[in-house]
Amino acid sequence: MEQRRVIGAIDAGLILWAREWSNVVAWPADQSDERDKARTAFREYATNLVSTTNAVKPYRIAESLAAPRPDNVRLAARDLIGLSNSLYADAENQHNTNSFNRQRVQNIRYHLGLRVHADEQPIEAQEP
Repeated sequence: MEQRRVIGAIDAGLILWAREWSNVVAWPADQSDERDKARTAFREYATNLVSTTNAVKPYRIAESLAAPRPDNVRLAARDLIGLSNSLYADAENQHNTNSFNRQRVQNIRYHLGLRVHADEQPIEAQEP
């Protein structure tokens, strides 16, 4: 299923771009091409997640095969866009933005059922 490939790409991207989302820098002083690539990647992940989910018909069959619920997809996409928009911050808000981004990544993993990851904290099992 195409949606599973997209979720796998999101999972890999959260690890590959961790340096960018976990260490917010000042705008525009610390702008970089690499960080801008991460911004674009997170937005593309959100777009691909929503579009592949919308292409699955009937969705309840996909859910029976462990696809995330549409509401969870929407929430994960919202947090992916939030990451895209939050890789830079002014000096006063950098610490808060780092915390918000860590929470966004935890939310994305939770909503997409990504329980195995390279971070320090385990993700609690989802309720059935």
